[in-house]
Amino acid sequence: MDQLIEQFGHFFEIVPAATASLVLESQRLRYQVFCRETETFDPRNYASDIEADIYDARSVHTVLRHKTTGMITGTVRLVLADPLDPEAPFPVETLGVLRREARDAMWRVPRTRLGEISRFAVSKEFRRRRDETNITHGITEAALLAEARTGRFCPHISLGLIKAVFHMSWAHGVTHWYAAMEPSLLRLLERLGIVFVRIGPLVDYYGRRQPCIAEVDRVLAGIAHHQPAVWDFITADVSPPRPVH
Repeated sequence: MDQLIEQFGHFFEIVPAATASLVLESQRLRYQVFCRETETFDPRNYASDIEADIYDARSVHTVLRHKTTGMITGTVRLVLADPLDPEAPFPVETLGVLRREARDAMWRVPRTRLGEISRFAVSKEFRRRRDETNITHGITEAALLAEARTGRFCPHISLGLIKAVFHMSWAHGVTHWYAAMEPSLLRLLERLGIVFVRIGPLVDYYGRRQPCIAEVDRVLAGIAHHQPAVWDFITADVSPPRPVH
């Protein structure tokens, strides 16, 4: 077994939030990260230490659990097309800045094949490095450089969330992703072969964010080319693994 797979599996488990109680655990971690730790959102706007919004009902959620402590250490959701109103906008579409000419391919994708990556968060307990404490996603230049020097990837919790996004997408037939990301995160993801296409200007959306899109299979192919160990990690328990082309 690849070292990354073995090490990650020793410390963490990826848990689909398929029950109301697990979704609540996800929302509590989101409140901790986005309202308390990074102050991305105003905590006065949220009751009972829960961060929730209108998109949760049409999303699938995943949490990461630390096996030793049972602590929920990370979470991410994938916003899906509204089954009652497929034309209902995704969060990034409400910004009003998407360039039609830059996203023509997306207009040809059925709405039910779209998903938006959202609320990607890692607990502060697992963002201990000085340059990680004020970010939500837990991916930094320092961490990637350290991993490059050793010739392998440590059991980085953020990779577990990336894996979760792929698995949620495959389970729900999502072939294309929307996202609104920090520019620094986009650049770091490109180091992993995860390339998004920018489809609008930078916007002030709880901080500077870049609207972008990506094709799921193309992203997986980029990971296979640039980071084969990460590809193995993502596809390790998929039967059969998704073809890369």
